Amino acid sequence: MYFNEIRKIVIKWNKNRLLKRKIRKTNQEISQISGEYAAQQVGGLDFPDVKKLVIVDPLGCYGDALYVLGLLRRLTEYGFVVGVITNKHLQPLYVKVLPQDKIYIFEDDGSVNSCLEQEWDMAVDLCYMWNHHWEQRRKIIPRLRCYKVVCDPCFMENKAGIYSAVIDWRQEPHFGDRMSRVVDCVRKKVGEPRIFPFYLPDVVEGSPTKRYIYINTVGRVAWRSFSDHQVKMLIDWAKTLIDIDVFFYIDNSIKLEESGNIKIARTKSFIDACNLVSGAAAVVTPDTSIVHVASAMDIPILAFYCRNDPEVFGKMMYQIWAPLSTNSRIVLPEEDEEKCSRISIRSASDRQMIEGLAWLENHLNAGLVAG
Repeated sequence: MYFNEIRKIVIKWNKNRLLKRKIRKTNQEISQISGEYAAQQVGGLDFPDVKKLVIVDPLGCYGDALYVLGLLRRLTEYGFVVGVITNKHLQPLYVKVLPQDKIYIFEDDGSVNSCLEQEWDMAVDLCYMWNHHWEQRRKIIPRLRCYKVVCDPCFMENKAGIYSAVIDWRQEPHFGDRMSRVVDCVRKKVGEPRIFPFYLPDVVEGSPTKRYIYINTVGRVAWRSFSDHQVKMLIDWAKTLIDIDVFFYIDNSIKLEESGNIKIARTKSFIDACNLVSGAAAVVTPDTSIVHVASAMDIPILAFYCRNDPEVFGKMMYQIWAPLSTNSRIVLPEEDEEKCSRISIRSASDRQMIEGLAWLENHLNAGLVAG
């Protein structure tokens, strides 16, 4: 017993020692990179006349990527030559806007080197979460020989030797407005309209021909996913609908049998999900990328968000990531005076679920009559 206790203490001490050593090494490397790059910029860089720029997108999230697609599309419409360096799994999205040879992949050293060989006028690092994804960003940011802009004021202050300027996103009310500020920066103007998420659906053989609703029940984390009880409510509601199918994307732990108008969304990838959502008459989903897929195609959305759930700059998630469809409704769990921490989507009451679904059904009925 005594030996085991001593062993646990030694293991814990060793882990802490190794962690501290790793932190020291990382800080030394960052300082060295900053110093080297600052030495090459004696006198500073003037803001360039931008014709060719690269967007650095290390975020890795599909929701962010749909807005970045909108940004890339807007920039190309203005006549800029644009490239993007991103994660491999986002490549199938970005080819919808950019040619293959303008998409560079963090995980591929050859692709990174190809990006570095280009003569960019500007690079915009979209990461706004301090040191997040720095291991990826450090591969390219310090080595780019161009005017470099970061979207995190805190990062700018601490790594001023690497970046040339900062875009301050802290006051923007929506992520689409943050993308607009990037365009303002590149064009040296102000007032760029909000950028919407963008997605161009594929033509898929065997797609449903009958009108349908798409219901996603799974979020990125548990507190942004529907509870089993809420899923059952959604299924029971779907069964009451007449002459419209309902496709459910559902966790494997929940047993759902197809019958009547109840269908299972057997999508194998995010692109598959986007293509299925693109044909929907309406979408029900928790706070996840599906909100922005539907927004990209102006599909009516009933979206559920957590309460007291701030993002990195202090705005609430339901504000900064609000759906942008013409017809949309947000459901937040009711306030709890005893809680100042996050209140999960799972805390939304039955009454709120019923009222939200009634809103959606009324919209569908009006749409079906109009059609």
